Amino acid sequence: MHALSLEYHDVVEGRDFDASGFPGAGPASYKLTRTDFDRHLDAIAHEVRRPPSRALEWLKDMTRDPLFLTFDDGGLAAYTCIGDALERRGWRGHFLVTVQRIGAPTFLSAAHIRQLRARGHVIGTHSYSHPTRMGACTPERILDEWQRSVRVLADILGEPVVTGSVPGGYYARSVAEAAMGGPYAPTGLGATVDLSALATEVSPEGILYGEDGARAVVS
Repeated sequence: MHALSLEYHDVVEGRDFDASGFPGAGPASYKLTRTDFDRHLDAIAHEVRRPPSRALEWLKDMTRDPLFLTFDDGGLAAYTCIGDALERRGWRGHFLVTVQRIGAPTFLSAAHIRQLRARGHVIGTHSYSHPTRMGACTPERILDEWQRSVRVLADILGEPVVTGSVPGGYYARSVAEAAMGGPYAPTGLGATVDLSALATEVSPEGILYGEDGARAVVS
């Protein structure tokens, strides 16, 4: 079974790239203008036969190869722009939240997160503090990043959190093992979707980057 995840970050009006998510030139290179994002969604709609899937549904029926749309960092645009754009097409996305930033000026608040979930989107973790190289952290730090982030999100949502992505894309076996054996174990679903392992990164120019194709990591 194969899955494809198109990984986005923030979407902004004009070129005000600091209006949502992390500031600076580095993070801005991953962000799209609203015009470009709408163009991306048009292109996706033209190519796909089925609407994008939600990981929570795929866990219950893994008989199809799904397409996930994911949005890292938890920037404010998830609530002010991206969610609406997806919903106009009848689609839903996955918003992976950097939990330490919840409530910061250019990031989602707890109320935003609850409302996005109530509208049918999937909320997941993007770690607690967004380490630059999570795979290089100690096992204790990695486990703490997952556990703290999932605990806070579960308290906000009133439900388990079973999806996540690795900050910076620095996926490593130690990061996956900490996730599988730590924060997700109590969910009772018997499976976890790590959207980082599925991710094919989408650049502002519309180029798709992937190593060996998308694949699912499910335990």
